[in-house]
Amino acid sequence: MKKTIALFLVLALFALTGCERAGEKNERTVDTVRSFSQPYKIVIAAETGDTVYYMGSYDRVIKYVDKATGITGPLCGKPECKHNDETCNAYTGGLLRGLYTYNGRLYWMDNDPDDGEAVALFSVAPDGTDRRKVTSLSRDLYGTGSHSFTSFALGDGYLYYGVVSWAVENGEVNNYNYVRAIPLDPEEESFEIMRERATEFPDGITIQLYGDYLYIHTSDGDGGRFTLRRWNVNTREFEMLIDEPNASTTLNMWVTDDGVYFDRNGGDIYRYDLETGEYNKLFTEEVGRFAAIFMDNIVTGFELSNKGDSSYDFHVAIDDFEGNTLVDETYQFELGYAYYDDEHVLGRDENYAYYAMYDTGNDIVGYKTYYIAIIKVALDGSGAEVLCETTEERQL
Repeated sequence: MKKTIALFLVLALFALTGCERAGEKNERTVDTVRSFSQPYKIVIAAETGDTVYYMGSYDRVIKYVDKATGITGPLCGKPECKHNDETCNAYTGGLLRGLYTYNGRLYWMDNDPDDGEAVALFSVAPDGTDRRKVTSLSRDLYGTGSHSFTSFALGDGYLYYGVVSWAVENGEVNNYNYVRAIPLDPEEESFEIMRERATEFPDGITIQLYGDYLYIHTSDGDGGRFTLRRWNVNTREFEMLIDEPNASTTLNMWVTDDGVYFDRNGGDIYRYDLETGEYNKLFTEEVGRFAAIFMDNIVTGFELSNKGDSSYDFHVAIDDFEGNTLVDETYQFELGYAYYDDEHVLGRDENYAYYAMYDTGNDIVGYKTYYIAIIKVALDGSGAEVLCETTEERQL
C-alpha cells in the first residue's frame, strides 16, 4: 500500500485521451473515456495515460493518483492551498456525478456557486490549473428536481446529460426519462433531446455516445418497459431499436460498431445486433452482488469480503465479450481502514482494470471522514495491488 500526503500537485507529462468523439480511439488501443464513464457510481473517475482522477460522490475535492507510483493528492495545482473552499481548483459543491477527459481537459458538472438555482459545467487542465466555469444551466430546464439516476456522455462539443427527473404537476409527482445537450461553447444554447414519462419507480436511464449516435437505454422498474433507442447527432432524428414490455434489465451497456451489450437479470450478458435486430444471450457473469459492468471488450463482476482487522478478500472475475475468462481470482489485501464494505468499478486502460472501495466514517466532533482505496487488477491475470488509499475530512 502506498500512502502519500501531497502538499501540491506535481504532474509532468500526460498521454491525453482527448478524443473529439466518444468511440474514436485515436492513438489509444482502448476506449478509456467510455470505460471510465460508468453511470450511478459512488466513486467516479476519469483517466489519462498516466493518471486516474477520482472522487467519492459525497466528497468535496477531486483527486488524482499516478498509475505507476501511487502518488496521490488533490487536483489543485496551487501550492499551500487548503483545499476546503471554492478558491481551490479541485473543490466541488457536491453534485458531481461524472468526470470526463475531452480535448486535453477534465470536465465535470456541479452546483453553480454563482447561482443557487443552477448547475454548471466546469473544466480544468490535467495538471490542476486553469479551472474554468464553462456554462451554467437552470435546473428548471429539466424539471423540478432529479433522482440520483444520472448518466453523462461528452463529445461533439456537448455534454449530453441523461437523468430521471421529477416534477409536481396537478398536485402529483411525475417522473420523466430526460436527456439534454449542454454546449461547451457558452454562446450556444442547451436543448432538450428527450422527455418521456416514466413509471412511479423507474430504474433509471443510461446514455452512451458512439460514432454519429447517442444511444439511450431506459428501464422502468422490475417487469416494466425496457427501451433502446438512438439519436443521430447530425440529423437529430430518433430510431427505436428495442421497445420491450415486461423486461428486467440493469442499466449498464456497451456500444460497438455492430452491436450493443446489456446485462439482463443481474449477470446474463446479452447482445443486440445492430444489423439484424436480433437480441441473444451470450453467457452469464456469475461473480458479484452487483450487475455485471462493461468496459471496452471486457465485462467484470466483483465482490468484497471484509475479514476484520483491516483484512479483505476481493474476488474479481473478468471475461471478454465472447465469454473467455481473463481473470477469476480472489486477492487478499491489508488496508489502513477497517470498515470498507462497498466496492465499485472505475474503468480500464490497456493493461489494468481499476476498482474502488468506499466508506463514510462516523461523525467526530463536527466532522465526517470519507475513505477511498483504489485497486488495479492486471488483465493478463498476473496479480493485483492497492494503488492508493485516501481520506477526506469534511466539516458538518
